[in-house]
Amino acid sequence: MNRGELIIGLTAVSLTGCKVLPKKGEKESEPEKKVVVQKPIDLNKDWRTSDSDFWHVKNERVAKWTRYYERTRDPWKLWNRAEPFLPYLKRQMEIHKLPNEFCLLPMIESSFDPSARSKNAAGLWQFIKTTGLDMGLQINPFVDERLNWQKSTVAACKYLSRLAHKFDGDWALVLAAYNMGPGAVMEAVAKQDNNDYWALNIREETTEYVPKLLAMIQLLRRSYPDPRT
Repeated sequence: MNRGELIIGLTAVSLTGCKVLPKKGEKESEPEKKVVVQKPIDLNKDWRTSDSDFWHVKNERVAKWTRYYERTRDPWKLWNRAEPFLPYLKRQMEIHKLPNEFCLLPMIESSFDPSARSKNAAGLWQFIKTTGLDMGLQINPFVDERLNWQKSTVAACKYLSRLAHKFDGDWALVLAAYNMGPGAVMEAVAKQDNNDYWALNIREETTEYVPKLLAMIQLLRRSYPDPRT
C-alpha cells in the first residue's frame, strides 16, 4: 500500500562514491543536480475528509488478530471501559480534524485505564516522558499530567496531528510512528527505501501494533451499534 511520496521534512542528501579526478586539460564535470519536489504541508488540512480505505484493510496479519479477538472477545470487553471516554475523545478528534478511529487507540495502549503505567509510559495514551513534555504536559515529582485523561487526550491529538502531517496521512505509518517513534520509522523507510508499512522490516511490537488496532475496529464495526451482544 503506497500512499505516494512520503514527506519527512529532511533535506535530500546525494550520496556519491569515490571522486574521479579529471585528466590534465579536461574540465571537471559538474555533479548532476536532482530536483526534489515536496508537497507543501497544509497545517489546516482536515484529515477527517480524506478518502482512505486503510481502516478496512484485510490481510493475513489483520485476520490473525481478528481470529484471536473473536475467541477472547477483548474488543467488546474493552468497549465497556471506552464508553465513558468516547464523547470527549470524539470531540477532540473533531477539533483536531483527525479520524474518529483514533478514539479506539487507547484500547491497545492502556485498555482504557487512565492510571495505567508501564516501564516508561503512563496514562490513557501511554506517553513516554519526553513526548509528554514535548506535547505540553507537566511531568515532575509533584504532578504527572499523563494520568489526567482529558489533558493527555488533547496532547495525544496534537501529537497524532503532527504525525499525520509528517507522514502525509499514511495512517499505517502514523500509527507505527506513535508506537516506535517517528525518527525510527523514518530511518527504517530511508534504509529500506520503502514507505509501505506492510512491507517494512521493523520491530515485532510495531509489526503487530497496526493489525491489532484494525482487527479491533473492524470487529466493533461488525457489531455496531451494540458490540456487546
